[in-house]
Amino acid sequence: MVFHFVLAGIFTYIYARNIGACVYGATLSVVLFCFGSAYAGCMINTASLKTLAYFPLSLYFLERYFETRKFIFLIVNGFVLGIAFLAGATQIAFYFAVICIVYFFVGVMLSRGITLKDMFFIVVSYAIAGGIFYPQFVLTKTLASLSYRSQATLDFSLSDSFLPVNLASLVFPYAVSQGARFYVGVLSLLFVLTALIKFKSERQIKMVVIIGALSLFISFGKYNPVYVAIVKFFELYNFRGNSKAVLFGVFSLAVLTGYGVTIFFNYAEERLRKKIVNLYSIIVGLSIAVFLGVSFLIKILEKEIIAWGKLYVTNYIYGKSFHRDSLESYFARVETFYHNILENTSCLNPFILSSIVLCSVSVFIALLFYKKEKIRGIYKYLVFAVVFVDLVVFSIYGTGFRGNIKSFDFLKPDNPKILNFIREDKDIFRVLPYNLATGKLPNWIKPSLNVIYGVDSAALYTPLANEYYRKALSDLEVVDNALGLKPPADGSLEKNLELIRILNVKYIVSSKFFSKDFLEIIFEENGIYLYKIKDYFPRFFIAQGDAKLNQAAIAPVNNIIKYDSGVFIAEVFMDFDGYLFFSENNYPGWKVYIDGKPSVIEPFMLIQKVFLFKGRHIVKFIYSPFRLAVNKVHNDSNY
Repeated sequence: MVFHFVLAGIFTYIYARNIGACVYGATLSVVLFCFGSAYAGCMINTASLKTLAYFPLSLYFLERYFETRKFIFLIVNGFVLGIAFLAGATQIAFYFAVICIVYFFVGVMLSRGITLKDMFFIVVSYAIAGGIFYPQFVLTKTLASLSYRSQATLDFSLSDSFLPVNLASLVFPYAVSQGARFYVGVLSLLFVLTALIKFKSERQIKMVVIIGALSLFISFGKYNPVYVAIVKFFELYNFRGNSKAVLFGVFSLAVLTGYGVTIFFNYAEERLRKKIVNLYSIIVGLSIAVFLGVSFLIKILEKEIIAWGKLYVTNYIYGKSFHRDSLESYFARVETFYHNILENTSCLNPFILSSIVLCSVSVFIALLFYKKEKIRGIYKYLVFAVVFVDLVVFSIYGTGFRGNIKSFDFLKPDNPKILNFIREDKDIFRVLPYNLATGKLPNWIKPSLNVIYGVDSAALYTPLANEYYRKALSDLEVVDNALGLKPPADGSLEKNLELIRILNVKYIVSSKFFSKDFLEIIFEENGIYLYKIKDYFPRFFIAQGDAKLNQAAIAPVNNIIKYDSGVFIAEVFMDFDGYLFFSENNYPGWKVYIDGKPSVIEPFMLIQKVFLFKGRHIVKFIYSPFRLAVNKVHNDSNY
């Protein structure tokens, strides 16, 4: 992440300098982009920020094409866009691609006028990006089609839209307690206004403003009827969280600030500076007045606001798709949300006070410029100092990528005695966490984190979790598809015991004490219990059929030639016609070969099985995502 943070700064500087910002202005753009609400104050995941890092580089190559009309710049841009799609956030990369294509066509038309050659070149550029991304796209599409995203609706795609009222974060970022913020510092807005005043005469400013406008167009989501119509028409229901597009708007503000600084300090006449300072002072003054008024109304309209919130929850959230919690739970959140807003808009809040002070200081500095016929270079350092202090204060409460990075001490395992016991067991098995919703279980048993500690778990966390897998284990509440987990249902262990065994679960880790016939308690450590499942099933076993699988009806496969990620090879001796069971998710892409010849994988519950005749066989299971992608290309071409 730090590497991409540095790249974002370098690429922003290159782009800002290329469109005409001075050294000081470009440097300020870098500081604002990297330490404003994009990176230092992000409310988005780090994968999105990695993808975003390549955005200014793509714009740089587009600008170079506008200047030279050399095809090589669009070829390179295709590779940059392809890398962005591979950076881990497909949704951000999609917005990236849309904004860049609009940027390209507008830029070409403003520079010289568009030709067929330009259209051919940009198609080739995007084809390169598509070719780079295609293998991952096929695999991701397959995964998404098996997840709850395949059932996504319009409501889902428009969830977490950017509230227009959150534009208040331009001046009062702390007041926006949830969701994305739009902040690059208060004094920076003086120079954004400077750039906007030159909108008609400067092509570069028009281009950067287009980025900001598209950012808001997408971010507003359900509050933008045109965007809603586009989503409906193209059925773009799989993307959630339009507010992510605010990141591009923050970039736009950062670059406009750098460009505006260049104009303000180097080219603006006294009359123009006075006009800008007057407008800036009025805007900031009105912002403070409106904020204080709204803060007062929030305080005196407590009952009305909470009542409206509960009505909204009842009509638009509770019982809707992808909303699992009880009405009482949502009502409690409404009250919590109100009290958070009340605190975050209180004039006694130190961060709100700091914003008011910074607004006052910024207006004071702007008025200094108002009175000066000629601005000396020392004022640049004064501006930088105020911006620096502003962003330092912001960084205290802005989530930032620091909020997504933990100290290595975080990895120090709780309940090490239980972890070491599991690690020292040389069998091949999985572990099942019981009641993750309590938050009491150690990190090493939590879904995804378990991988770091080398613990193979039946639990899973991913927004693209297989829906059939989640439903099969729904009573146990161990598959989190980013909608959260509830406590497991009563009797869920007994009800799902056969499935738990089939999944090769040997141990259960729980904060609850059990006394059950099928469980053997190993020991307890600091309120966490380790249980062993009696008669658990091995990862690979043979049986004559699957009607009544129990310990007496199965036999383990002992002669394992190779077992690694995506491959299982074993020598199997069958005393009867029957099945080899492989306790691995029956997911598209798996193939099986019996004595070198392809055979058919049959699904059994959540795992795989293959029929074997009596005798000796070499069985090979292999997962081949490349073949899945090739088959997809073949099918598409036939279609």
